[in-house]
Formats: sequence, structure tokens, C-alpha cells
Amino acid sequence: MPRERADSPSSSRRPPAPWVAGGVVPLKVSVDPRLGEQPLPRRGTVGPVYTRLQARLASIPVREGRRGVVMIEPRTIETWYAGFVRRVGESASPGDAEVYFLKPGYQSRERPDYFLDDLDGVVYQPDVYPLAMQLARAVGAQTLIDIGCGRAQKLLEHASPFETIGIDFGENLAWCRQRYPTRRWLESDLDRPHKLPVPARDLQQSVLICSDVLEHLVHPEYLLSSLRAALEHAPALLLSTPERDLTRGVTDTGPPSNTCHVREWNLSEFARLLDHYGLPLRRIGLTRSDDQSNLMHTMLAIVVRRRASRSDARSNRRARHVDRRRHAGR
Repeated sequence: MPRERADSPSSSRRPPAPWVAGGVVPLKVSVDPRLGEQPLPRRGTVGPVYTRLQARLASIPVREGRRGVVMIEPRTIETWYAGFVRRVGESASPGDAEVYFLKPGYQSRERPDYFLDDLDGVVYQPDVYPLAMQLARAVGAQTLIDIGCGRAQKLLEHASPFETIGIDFGENLAWCRQRYPTRRWLESDLDRPHKLPVPARDLQQSVLICSDVLEHLVHPEYLLSSLRAALEHAPALLLSTPERDLTRGVTDTGPPSNTCHVREWNLSEFARLLDHYGLPLRRIGLTRSDDQSNLMHTMLAIVVRRRASRSDARSNRRARHVDRRRHAGR
């Protein structure tokens, strides 16, 4: 039977891919520095031009103006332009990894405040956990592991068919243990060298969630390394973090206005960071930051387990080498 064209009438009736549901918009990029940000080829497309157009249109955060006219956010246009200038005018420098691939001149916060997950009625990253459930069903997982779970309201609200494991420390974890004593809570300071305190047999049946955690860490390399190790067993990982250019504007040079945040990335920087630490992207795009503004200013990445290869080993060695150089200088 001949394969249907992606733009054929019959193909348009197909249900959307699971990562499109719930406000998540795929923006397909390549993390190959030789190519810059290019749409990844996808089965069923009719050519690179169509793929590029499809990815670009799908990534536009829009709002409805007068008479139903759809308008693009001005900040989104600024972000695209700034990303284009950076790709054309600058090349990646060998030292980028030592500053977590942030743009030149960006200032990180040295001592962030502890994030106390107050329940203020606003649901942040409202679509991440429903997507995690869909992904867990797709891969046959039995458990959702929330890394940096805070008070775990979104985890427990959406995870009724699944077992849950929450990982955190301090007041947030104490609150979870007191409020939900029958659930499984594990303590780990993610800003120190660590290994996720979950046995391999549990990881094999789990989807990992790390929702808006990396921006809180002075040393995100510790968490990224432990996530890479966990993905030797776990089938999939969802990562989210604010998109700096959309949230703060393209001229922002830090530190973030949120005193609990150390640093924030834009999409290009974040993709390179994950690739450097051995977390190859299956999908990366934008999702809603909260359920009040509905602005899609948060990045969402999906990383899946894959067989180890020589390139993985080289990536792991490169990440460890940069980490040693970074900490030797302190």
C-alpha cells in the first residue's frame, strides 16, 4: 500500500501525536552545532521545506486579536531574530560548556533562596504531568518519579493509576511526608554530587519528571549527570525550564528576577546543554507556564532511553572533563 502524503486529506484526520496534546507545541531542532537549529526530518513529511514550515507554524505562541485575527506575540518575534543573529554572527566557543552554554555576559546568581512550594492557587507547568501520564501509558510504565517534586500537588493529582516517587529535601519533602504518609518520598539534595536514590528495578518501570528544577541549582551538572545515569534504566524523561528570551526578553543578562532561580536558558542554549551531558533530545518545544496567563514561555524536552554507543561514551567523558575543570577553578 502506498504511503500517504503528510498533507493529504486522510492524514489530517489522524489523532495528534501525544506530545501535541495539552498545550505542548513541538519545535523540532537539531543539536548538531554544525547545523544550528534545523527541523528534524519526520516520517510522512513531503520534504524539508514543508517540514521547516510545519515546525515553524506549530511553534508560534499566538493570541486572538480583534475580529478573531490571530496575532503573534512581539516577544516571540524578537526571540526568533536574536536567535538568528547569534547563529549567523557567532560560533560556539570551547568554553561554552563551562558556563552552561549561556550567552556571553550572562550573570548567574551565586546563592539562590530555597524554593518553598506554596499553594497559591496558580498551577505552574499545568500540561507537563498530564503529558507524563500519556508517555507512561505509551511505554508501559508503572511509576512516575518526580525529581524536585516540591509539594507534589500536580504529581498526585494526575498520577492516580500509577505508583509515585517524590524526590526532594527540606521543608517541601517534610510537608509531603506529613500530608501523604502512604506515598513514597525520598530525600536528595540535587545541588550536590548524587545518584538518584531509586533502585534500577524501579527505574526500569518508571517515567522521570524534572519540572522546573534545573534553574534552581547552582551546580546543574550534578543533576544532569544523575539523570543520564538513570536513563540507562528508565525509558523516558520529561524536563521543563523557563525559556529566558520569552520570559525575560532577549536583552536579559541575569540574574533572574526570581530570587530562587540561579540562571535561565533560551531554547538553543538548553538544547546544547542537554546534548553535552548525554541527554539526546527526542522532542523539544514550548508548553504553558501557568494556567492563568496561558503564555507558552516554558521549554519542555523529552529524552528517551537508547542503547549506549561510542558517541555516548565520548559525550560522557567530555562532560566529566568539563566538570573537573570547572570545579578545579573554584
